[in-house]
Amino acid sequence: MEESATLCIMATDAEIGARLAQAREAKKLTREQLAERVGFSLATVQHHENGVRGIRRPAAETYRKVLRFSMEWLYSGVGDPTEGPGADPHTAELVSIMPKLDEARRTQLTEYARFLANQRKADKS
Repeated sequence: MEESATLCIMATDAEIGARLAQAREAKKLTREQLAERVGFSLATVQHHENGVRGIRRPAAETYRKVLRFSMEWLYSGVGDPTEGPGADPHTAELVSIMPKLDEARRTQLTEYARFLANQRKADKS
């Protein structure tokens, strides 16, 4: 039996940094203003935007809350950069976990998510 391959595209630190700069510019903030709002040094914001230093998850969450973008968009460039389903930290975590799972476990997780969604509908009825 042939296993199906999963394509997982990892963005470079430079690509992620460029998207961070794009989100900052869309909010019409300077780097200095962003640094003040997120509580990071100006040098840290510059390093993140220039791709000199990777953006770890806690820092990305801080940026997300201030600039209101989806984590999926930040890390992959896919989707709408504005806050939406991918901006929810739980959804973003699931999106980051899915490529690490084998096909059977991805299927199980998807089925369980559908089950929970149907339970919610039933609870509202």
